[in-house]
Amino acid sequence: MAAVYVGAGSNVEPARNLAQVLGRLHAIEARCGRARGAPRWAPRSMDLDVLLYGDLVCDEPGLKLPRPDLLKRAYMLGPLAALAPEVVHPTAQLTIGELWRRFDQAAHPLEPVAAARLAPGGRT
Repeated sequence: MAAVYVGAGSNVEPARNLAQVLGRLHAIEARCGRARGAPRWAPRSMDLDVLLYGDLVCDEPGLKLPRPDLLKRAYMLGPLAALAPEVVHPTAQLTIGELWRRFDQAAHPLEPVAAARLAPGGRT
């Protein structure tokens, strides 16, 4: 059976300190069983990434913003364009919507998945 990958996006205003946001994301990953020390391309139960953080451009060990592969990955750029088409990419200087329109979507099709409705208590 082939592995199934589900991607989703969320738009969070960059009001918090980026280190706090990353700490919270790593804590969520840990609660889902992800080990931080695993090899780079190892399978993982949860992978949460910051793609953009306002207009911040950062190139530090362990943190590169905007995420370098954002403009090459349909599963990142497509959902981001649906959430925030008017946001300007800080280095490409085009809106996310325009970058998605220019992207070769036919070569990298995305398949929408209906969101599960959660019952009280977080159960489907």
